[in-house]
Amino acid sequence: TWYERREARDSRVTWFPWWIPKQGLDSVYLLRFTNAGTFRVAPARVEPMYTPGTVSWTEPQVLEVKP
Repeated sequence: TWYERREARDSRVTWFPWWIPKQGLDSVYLLRFTNAGTFRVAPARVEPMYTPGTVSWTEPQVLEVKP
């Protein structure tokens, strides 16, 4: 794998990579909803540990789950 360690928390998942290809990485994750309704998904944020001031994030999303 491209990462050395992964930490899963209630509010985030953190990866510690040992190698990143020059073309970058695409990350995909699955959501499982157990209730119907409208939900706001917070933007994903990428922040390198040893490069202060470099941050990137996605757009926030609104998802509607129908019964």
